[in-house]
Amino acid sequence: MNVNLTREADLLMELHGKQIVSAVLYAVASSAPRSTTVNLGEVLYCIASKRSAQSRAYLTEILFSDDFTSKHPLSTQKAKEQFISSILAARSGNKARVAINQFQIITRGLEGTSYGYATS
Repeated sequence: MNVNLTREADLLMELHGKQIVSAVLYAVASSAPRSTTVNLGEVLYCIASKRSAQSRAYLTEILFSDDFTSKHPLSTQKAKEQFISSILAARSGNKARVAINQFQIITRGLEGTSYGYATS
């Protein structure tokens, strides 16, 4: 990667990384159509794979915030921890997509329903 692009990417993540991750998480959890999950997942996977330390901090702070918890009461502490671990451990976009789909099913209350798994 070009040195200038690396500096620009660093600056972007420093200034807006948390907001980007937050927007993606809230969209995946509830606000965006499920058909956009693949695209949102790619964004999250790219950030997590390139900047794992920052990603861990952002994911933990956002997912365990009072705001996220109050808006997504079905996402348990265990589900959040599993999601963070799965995203950060993913070595391919496909594995990240599976983790995102599973988390989305939980946050949208579709776990255990035939609709949740048939459409994931």
